[in-house]
Amino acid sequence: MVCSSGVGFNPVVNGQRFNFELFGLYNAVMVMNDRETGSIWSHLGGEAVDGPMKGSQLEIIPLAQVTWERWLELHPDTLVLSNDTPFKEWYSDTGIGSPGLGPDFIASIVNWDDRLPHNEPVLGVTAEGVFRAYPLLVLIDSGGIINDTLADKPVVIFMDASSVFSIAFSREVNGQVLQFENVGDEGLKIVDKETGSTWNLEGQAVAGPLEGETLSFVTSFITEWYGWSAYHPQTDIYGVAPQQ
Repeated sequence: MVCSSGVGFNPVVNGQRFNFELFGLYNAVMVMNDRETGSIWSHLGGEAVDGPMKGSQLEIIPLAQVTWERWLELHPDTLVLSNDTPFKEWYSDTGIGSPGLGPDFIASIVNWDDRLPHNEPVLGVTAEGVFRAYPLLVLIDSGGIINDTLADKPVVIFMDASSVFSIAFSREVNGQVLQFENVGDEGLKIVDKETGSTWNLEGQAVAGPLEGETLSFVTSFITEWYGWSAYHPQTDIYGVAPQQ
């Protein structure tokens, strides 16, 4: 997408599976319609904003926005979706955080926030109705890991700069709150300080006392600042003092 975001949803609501397609723009971000009822759904929030399903919510699920090389490391037996489809002409190459918005995009923005450059890539994180943006450049400068608290919940942010991938998880495992660090000389090697267990980017403990445990996903995805702040004008920014 132009806003550099890919968001995964469970398409089943109240036992009914929906099929989606592109509808248009709102706040310079794609909105979708479902073929079953014609309702309009947000690409960034997953909520139905108009139509018979208005007020309904799609469940956001983890989505790995990674390079093919990194994906194969995590899932060596994966299959690839063929690009030989009737929708092939819809596919295009877009760079993460590419500057510039066309006039149609700008005209659709209801909430404009200039605390960051409009095309600044951020990891948008939501917990209990609280929103926070983590600029990817800050995550890189932090060594790819940030231990934080959001809505009184302990969270950790993982960032793999080599594949422009970032995701948020809960730091609580079996009632214990963990602190994570990057111990890799190059790249990202994630361990927790409490047990020394090793974790992968998908929040799975792959070695050590906690091997086999999985961190709980916290709603999060990469997008550009203009889209995140337009949909969530009450958001704060990690490392930036709140507005007065």
